[in-house]
Amino acid sequence: MGIPEPEERPIALRAYAVPVERKSNRTADENEKGGAPWGPSRYSVTLDIETTTGPEQRPRVGNYQVRRDGELYAEGLFYDPGALCRRSINHVALRTTKRVA
Repeated sequence: MGIPEPEERPIALRAYAVPVERKSNRTADENEKGGAPWGPSRYSVTLDIETTTGPEQRPRVGNYQVRRDGELYAEGLFYDPGALCRRSINHVALRTTKRVA
């Protein structure tokens, strides 16, 4: 099995806005950084999702990590079976130790 030939594909790019730094108008319910007085959560969730390029931006495939106190707690892969062929799904599943949902 050789390397497949390159394919021309459209590239879609998204941008995001950087928040403006707030002035010192915090309320009694906020800490000095503008967050809740009880501080940040012990948990964080990181997602990386590939979507279709159409206006609906339907999720195709992605991965996630859940961390508790900075340590990895759970991780996995997910996909839309209607958006990927069985060969692609098997290719990823055979090369990962992550849970595929």
